[in-house]
Parts: sequence; C-alpha cells; structure tokens
Amino acid sequence: MTEANEPIEPITTDESEDPEESGGTTEEPGGTTEPETPQAEPEPPCTLIEAIVISHLATELKTDNVFAERPADVPAKYFVIEKTSAGEKNHVSRATIAVQSISSDSMLEAAQMSKNAENAMKRLISVANVSAVRLNSAYNYTNPETKEYRYQAVFDIYYMEGE
Repeated sequence: MTEANEPIEPITTDESEDPEESGGTTEEPGGTTEPETPQAEPEPPCTLIEAIVISHLATELKTDNVFAERPADVPAKYFVIEKTSAGEKNHVSRATIAVQSISSDSMLEAAQMSKNAENAMKRLISVANVSAVRLNSAYNYTNPETKEYRYQAVFDIYYMEGE
C-alpha cells in the first residue's frame, strides 16, 4: 500500500515486446489499445498434379518427350498428359489423368510405351503427398486425323495439395 504523499509509479512496457506474447494488442498514440490483426500464414506454393505427373514420367521413362499438349514440333514418339476431371473430399484431392502414348512408327510401339507409362505411374505413389494411384482403364486410342498410333491409360490419383 502506498502513502498518500508517495507518487504512484506508472506501469511501463518494454518497447521491444512482441504484441503476440502480450495478449495480441498494440497501443495507439493517445493511449488507446486495439486488438492486433493476425497475419495470415503464407500459403505454400501449389504445384499442379499435371506438372507432378509430367516431371515424374519424364524422370521414370528417361525422356524429355512428356507434354501437357501436343507439341508444335512433333517427335516420332511422345507422351501427352491431360487432366480429365478433378474433385476434393475431406481435404483429399482426386484427379483423373489420361496418359497418351503416341508413336508415328507402329501400334506395337505405342502399346509398349503405354505399358511402360503404366508401370511408371504405379511408382507415382512414392511422390510426397500422393496417397493412391489406380489404373482406371487402358485402351487403343489411335488418332485417325493425325495418323498417329496412340494408346491411352487413365489413372485416378488421390493426393494432398501443397508442399
């Protein structure tokens, strides 16, 4: 207890004190106190599942001829990746990805390329945040317009968005 004649010391705070640790408030000039606006966490970079699949197949199949669309300068054999549908449930994303294996040489070569792509896609499960890879269907998909032999394998991929 203080005597009536003793001055009361004002309460001071350390200027370097973190507002988060002191209850999340900041003192405005003039002595008013307002709640600190929480800073949102920056979102992790989002990598498209198509980019993940293209990179994975290029590495697994040891080729640079894996594309998101038919290239202008068409090689004799190449792969095209296409997301045909997508969804999300309980924070788990699902994508249906078509992998087209294309050869200008022969139907048999396109079929072998497709089988190699199927085997490589099964190993996509080793990529971080991918929880399941399922072969939905695989079939001859020869393109009569371009006269290219083509097989298509369709996969359902379950994964978590983010890092």
